[in-house]
Amino acid sequence: VGLINVAEQTGQFASVFEQLVAYIKWNDDIKRRAKKAIRGPIFTLIFLVVMIVAMSVLMLPKVVEFIQYFNYDPPFYTLALIAFSDFVRTKWYVIGGLIVGFIMFTKIISKVNYGIACVIDRFKLSLPIFGQLILKLDTSRFISFFSLMYNSGAEMLNIIESISHILSNKYLQKCTKNIKYNILNGESIFAAIDHEKIFPNMFRKMMAICETTGEVGPVLENVRYFYDKETAETTDK
Repeated sequence: VGLINVAEQTGQFASVFEQLVAYIKWNDDIKRRAKKAIRGPIFTLIFLVVMIVAMSVLMLPKVVEFIQYFNYDPPFYTLALIAFSDFVRTKWYVIGGLIVGFIMFTKIISKVNYGIACVIDRFKLSLPIFGQLILKLDTSRFISFFSLMYNSGAEMLNIIESISHILSNKYLQKCTKNIKYNILNGESIFAAIDHEKIFPNMFRKMMAICETTGEVGPVLENVRYFYDKETAETTDK
C-alpha cells in the first residue's frame, strides 16, 4: 500500500511495481527459509514427546511390576520416574490442556494487549539461535523495504511508518515506531535508528555511514546481501 501511494505521487508505476515484485519474491524466500528453520526442531520435539509418553504408558508399568515382584527398594529418582509415569497415564488430559491453554492464552492476550505482545516478542529475541534468526530476518526485511521505498522517492517518515507494519516481531515494530517519533522530535534519521540498540550493531553503523556519505542505495544493498547470507547460514545451523 505504501509503495502504491509512492507510485501515485511520483508517476513511476512501472518502476515501483517492478521493485514491488522483486520484494515480494525476496520476502517469500525469507518466509520459506524461516519455515525450513523450525520444521526440523518441531518434528524432533513432537517425536520426543511421543516417545516419552509411550515409555511412560507402556514400558514403565512393566518396570514397576518387576520392582514389586522382587520387593526392591528403589532410589528417589526411580520413584520420581514412576510417579511421573503414573501422572502421564492418569492425568494426560491435564498436561494436554495446560499446553493448549497456555498457547491459546498467549495468542489471545497478544492480540488484546499490544504491550504484553511486545514483552513476549522481546523474550523471543532473547532465545538462543531462534532469537538471532528472528532478528536477522526482520533486519533484512527492514533494509530491503527501506532501500526499495527510498529508491522510489518516498518521504522518510512514510518509509519508517510502512516498515513498522511489515516487521513480524511486535517489539521491533515498536522500536521502529520509536525511530519515527525521534525523527519528529528533531533527531537525524540515522541517529534515531542508532538509539534503538536492539537492532544489530553493524546495521546501525552502516546506516550512519549512509547519512555521512549520502550513498543510501549502494550501502544498503551491501548490508542486505550480508544479512541475507547470515540468515541462510543461521537457518542451516
